[in-house]
Amino acid sequence: MNIQTNAWVFQDTTTIGNGNVFKSGRNDQLTIYITNTANSFTVHFEGCDGETTPNWYPIPAVKLPELTIATSVTGNANQVFVIDLAHFAGVRCRVSAISGGTVRITGRVVDVGASLINATSPTPIQTALLHGTSTSDGTVATLIDSTKNLEVDSLNNRTIKFTVDNTEYIRTITSSTGDTIGFADTQPSSPASVTVTGSTGGSMVINCKTAGVSGNDYSVILVAGTGISQQGTVSFANNLLTITSPTNADGNPDQILPGNIEGIIQVDPELSEIFVVGTYEAGKPLDILSESVPFTGGSDGVIVVSGVDYVVF
Repeated sequence: MNIQTNAWVFQDTTTIGNGNVFKSGRNDQLTIYITNTANSFTVHFEGCDGETTPNWYPIPAVKLPELTIATSVTGNANQVFVIDLAHFAGVRCRVSAISGGTVRITGRVVDVGASLINATSPTPIQTALLHGTSTSDGTVATLIDSTKNLEVDSLNNRTIKFTVDNTEYIRTITSSTGDTIGFADTQPSSPASVTVTGSTGGSMVINCKTAGVSGNDYSVILVAGTGISQQGTVSFANNLLTITSPTNADGNPDQILPGNIEGIIQVDPELSEIFVVGTYEAGKPLDILSESVPFTGGSDGVIVVSGVDYVVF
């Protein structure tokens, strides 16, 4: 089956076995559906690296609608799970035990980038509004592209991403006019930490555990989910931790429970090595913030020189 069809059959079996391997490719997220007539079964979610003879590792999967996390499931009822494909070349659902019937495991690919919305606007966070290459030397807080003629403040509060000397910067745009885009200063240094709060009174703190890192090493952004009754997710790519809110039955962004974010970070080996969720008011959900929350930093500073590629979200 071609993975571009967005559907896949992992297992349809009455016996134990590894089943079919789904090659993740450029896909972001996979929803797994378990339906069965068996009296009992045990399924393990596993991902592999890109080696010729692949090595297999347990995958944390988020169960819907409970938002609990597990690397395997034992039961006799239909269930749904969501996994992040970013870290694995292939995924399988290994059946290690089954009795009294059939278990069928299917999957559907979800392009997360098509449904994430930057909290500063209704524009999908992975959809570029503007991109180009700086044509003149900028400063630590401006980028100049003489091929553009921007309306005054037309990009304000959007997010700009660019890379200088192999360091990626993600900044909130503070001004835009003509050929110049202004953003939060890339020079001042500060700890890689962010506090997320909401009008309901809840708050949480996400700290970077690595000593000595600057804001240019890691960033955090909070985005509003879309779609009817979607689960909240946490993803990490290009040193950017993206927290996506769940949605309600009307398809509107819902509030985030800090404990869910803490659980997802703790169970992911890569994230748990970098981030830790600090104190928060238990049981109080967080509203979706009105802007992204980048770390500021860069102990040595940077001049945005000509030839720097950039993209605006």
